[in-house]
Amino acid sequence: MPDSQVDVSPTLRSSDRRRVVGVTLACVVGFAVCFAAAGAWRLSGVESVAGIGVPVAIPGGTVQVDEIEHVEPAALGAPLPSGSHAVQVSLTVTADSQAPTIVSADDFAIEGTGVLSPIKASQSRPLDATVPRGASIPMVLVFAVPDQSTALVMTTPGDGLLTADHADHPGDQLQ
Repeated sequence: MPDSQVDVSPTLRSSDRRRVVGVTLACVVGFAVCFAAAGAWRLSGVESVAGIGVPVAIPGGTVQVDEIEHVEPAALGAPLPSGSHAVQVSLTVTADSQAPTIVSADDFAIEGTGVLSPIKASQSRPLDATVPRGASIPMVLVFAVPDQSTALVMTTPGDGLLTADHADHPGDQLQ
């Protein structure tokens, strides 16, 4: 064979195979890193998560978490889904001085690691409320959250984030 026709195809095939495997692996790892970074960004403080006693703005006022505690299933009067536990979140909703504020239990949801879709309250006192301008009302929400959940946050009207971690479930401590 003349020099210009040297058969290098076995070397190229092996080299090409390694290159394709390397590029594929890099893409898979890159996708996994991007997916993990997106979740971490949501819960990492890029969006500020207010702690207990710290108010966050909602349309027409503010809301703050006053207390988070574990609730025994017997106190709920209804069974919990398997693999979950009940968390009670006590809130204070305050209307600004401009107009009354209307809130509903459906305005709040729990999210976090191990939570497949936002969790709405299974119980609420009151269910819906109109807060007179300049006034505050207490609100109590009960959520059934997965036992293996961590870094729990509660979304509010206006897309604020409040901590939903509770001391009775050590895996839930927001970092």
